[in-house]
Amino acid sequence: MNDLTKKPFSLIDSDLFYGAYFKIPGETVFYFKQHHLITDAWSVILTGNKILDYYLRLKSRENVDEIQEHSFFDYIEVEKEYFGSKRHLNHKIFWQSKTMLIPDFIYFKNRPREYSTRTKRKSVIVPQAISLRMNQYIQDKNGSILVLFIAAFSIYINLTISKENISIGTTVLNRTNYKEKNSLGAFINMVPILLQIDRAISFEKYLDYVISNWKSILFNSHYPHDLIVEEYRQKHRTGEELFDVTITYQNAVHHYPDGFNDVKSDWLPYGHQINSLNIHINHRENLDQYIVDYDYLIELFTDSEIEDLHRHLMHLLQDALDNPAKPLAALELISPAEKQRLLYEFNKSPMSLSSPDRLLHQFFEVQAIQNPDNIALIFLEERITYGELNRKANQIAWMLRKKGIKPNAIVGLLVKRSPEMFYGILGILKAGGAYMPIDPDFPRGRVKYILEDSHCDILLTNDFLIGNTAWQGEIVNFDAAWDIEGSSNPDRLSGPHDLAYVIYTSGSTGKPKGVMIEHGSIVNTVYWRMHCYHFTAGDVLLQIPPYNFDSSVEDIFSFLSIGASIVIIEPEKRLELMYLRELITRHQVTHFLVTPLFYHAMLDEIASGLTRLSSVTVAGENFHLNLVKKHFQKLPLVKLYNEYGPTENSVCSTVYQFSPEDREILIGKPIDNCQCYVLSPDFNLLPVGIPGELYLGGAGLARGYVANPELTASKFVYVSGIEGRLYWTGDLVKWNADGNLQFIERIDNQVKIRGFRIELGEIEFQLLNHPAVTETVVMAGEDEAKNKFLCAYVVSTERPAIADLKGFLAKNLPDYMIPSHFVFLDKLPLTPNGKIDQKALPAPVNEPKIKYMPPENEVEKKLAAYWQEVLGNTQIGTMDNFFEIGGDSLAIIRILTMSYNEQWNLTVQDFYRHNNIKDLAALLITR
Repeated sequence: MNDLTKKPFSLIDSDLFYGAYFKIPGETVFYFKQHHLITDAWSVILTGNKILDYYLRLKSRENVDEIQEHSFFDYIEVEKEYFGSKRHLNHKIFWQSKTMLIPDFIYFKNRPREYSTRTKRKSVIVPQAISLRMNQYIQDKNGSILVLFIAAFSIYINLTISKENISIGTTVLNRTNYKEKNSLGAFINMVPILLQIDRAISFEKYLDYVISNWKSILFNSHYPHDLIVEEYRQKHRTGEELFDVTITYQNAVHHYPDGFNDVKSDWLPYGHQINSLNIHINHRENLDQYIVDYDYLIELFTDSEIEDLHRHLMHLLQDALDNPAKPLAALELISPAEKQRLLYEFNKSPMSLSSPDRLLHQFFEVQAIQNPDNIALIFLEERITYGELNRKANQIAWMLRKKGIKPNAIVGLLVKRSPEMFYGILGILKAGGAYMPIDPDFPRGRVKYILEDSHCDILLTNDFLIGNTAWQGEIVNFDAAWDIEGSSNPDRLSGPHDLAYVIYTSGSTGKPKGVMIEHGSIVNTVYWRMHCYHFTAGDVLLQIPPYNFDSSVEDIFSFLSIGASIVIIEPEKRLELMYLRELITRHQVTHFLVTPLFYHAMLDEIASGLTRLSSVTVAGENFHLNLVKKHFQKLPLVKLYNEYGPTENSVCSTVYQFSPEDREILIGKPIDNCQCYVLSPDFNLLPVGIPGELYLGGAGLARGYVANPELTASKFVYVSGIEGRLYWTGDLVKWNADGNLQFIERIDNQVKIRGFRIELGEIEFQLLNHPAVTETVVMAGEDEAKNKFLCAYVVSTERPAIADLKGFLAKNLPDYMIPSHFVFLDKLPLTPNGKIDQKALPAPVNEPKIKYMPPENEVEKKLAAYWQEVLGNTQIGTMDNFFEIGGDSLAIIRILTMSYNEQWNLTVQDFYRHNNIKDLAALLITR
């Protein structure tokens, strides 16, 4: 019968109904189906009752009266009169006003333009006690069960995905008199119920609002669904539907005549539908309970997601009935057992520090005592032992002590990558101060701002960098420390709650903000990392992140704390892949931490030199599964980790170790003594599978922001029901059933076009599934008329036609999510720390180039050839600006790799200082 049900009717050459009578062992079955074009649920009941009546008459050898008392043709005549009536005009005016609202909830899940309509049904019995309670409550409100479910579901949508203007479809019987109620035909009409939710009002008041809304819709429900949709589409110039989720109430039941007391009937789902989700509420009057049928598209939902949806919906309803005066924002979705799981089971913290009061640098001091001859640092041909590194750091510390440095004093550190960088970091910590790393390549104004904003006590630097500061405070040269005789470890002045370091990060206001991290916070991260990765004294780190980025802190100290070695990269060569390959091979590097985009380049260019690694950590931004696949294809024996965490939580908050079988990118589980909470905008815990804002708590939290109590108070908050202070990350994430977190996007990475809120990350994800696309970022822009549009920046192995890309996306995305502009780049522009530089993305319409100047000498010709190959441009002149024609740091990396055998000794800085071929060639010729 299921096969018969799913077999479609032919609309051209077959009847739109089918019946069969057959026997199976112990049972006699009559099967009947009709096309929805000619029937509705009410008509099916009428037909079934009529068939049973005919059956009994024929069995008793009575004549069967085939005269039909009421015909659907009579209804058609009534409809013709309706369309010319004042009633029709009033209905039209009503729906024109209703469709003024643009709902932000139509689609429960974004679905592609082309998709399978195959469905499954999940049927759930609502317990009798709850069913009776719902009945009593809604009767007292002069409402209906349908309205109660619509209200509850709309609140569920609001609490889980934060939509305020919600559109849900439902059905009306559309039979207004005895004659119509006894006629066969498709009388039913679909109508949208459009609701605006205010979370501050009580459930009781909101239900009153929904009941009132529904009554007005019922009064105007005769207006055809097709015309309602047409009004909406014309008004908002869209081709979209008005709803994608329907909730219906079905109380159409068979009333069996005498002799059929043991007969039972079942409705069989067709197995196909247009909407993503149809919810049917069926009333079993004889059992005083409801059955809820969830018919859902199997491409969009899993069985467990539907089970979770029902469980949370029922829990919300019970809480609302128990506490009708509660504000909507306070209604509970999850049970106490589920809350326990989210609060505690997902946040297990098995690790306790062996020395909870130990400071960040004291792990290193233990190694310097126990293993003084171990190699700590490798730089060029220099090898620096733990004993020597400790002596140098102590000299710095004693010098700073004499300068009056005490706990919580901030000491700026302005130095290039070198052993001195490590002397300075450790020396400042040993003195009792907090080190504040500053990139020597920063503009002078930025350096000056950081030093002044932080109320820096002393700046430690080299003579040749002093000119970079424009600062009037006290400056101390490294050389002044080497005359200090004291080389023993200074007495400890600081405690776990004193500052260890201050790192300035970009601020939303346009000015950088200083994040203050205490010793106890960063010690937790370092201690966890040593044990998570199982590093030993035999490991070797290639230290890639700049020291003014927080990932450098865990990188450096997780190795110095176990007696392992760190390879220091020459500052001018940190992005040169062939140079890095040489270091990795020569020094038998076992681990490094890197951004995903840079690791893509490493796998493409130097994967053969990475085979001796034990592990690689990627961190800093989200990425596609392509990177994981590429890693295990090229380095199957190397472990790959994904670390996530803001600077405000001491570098790392969660970690995930990938396997070749992974099918999604996860940021993993909380590290030891760190807690993660996924909350709604009203600070309610959200269940597994529901996206929400990530809040972090636990041992790693920063003290706050330097000299900015207002920003600190807004980002570090307290939430009722959760212990301790929390940091609001601004990241949208969700839990999976295993207790792993999945990063979705930044909260602010959301745009609204033509009334639809669009998650740009989803478009990027689909583009990356195209076989030719390797990297992409999608941005929203405005034209001269202030019309918003989507632009996709695409990196591809071969350049596909734009029509091909649009057609590919159309298979998985609705029309409004298809970018109108595509810009092809050789590489996505990156910031100095390896993240996508959105400000450097070119406009969709390229500016005309300057007049073409051909290369004149051999060096210019070679440079032009390399530039053309890397940038995918067949004609690049000697005066073209490298960065204006698509160049970026990764393009520089590729050019440096390709030209390695030329022995030009090119550096990344050379491209920034000499950004055209003419100037760059002149530099090389004079070298």
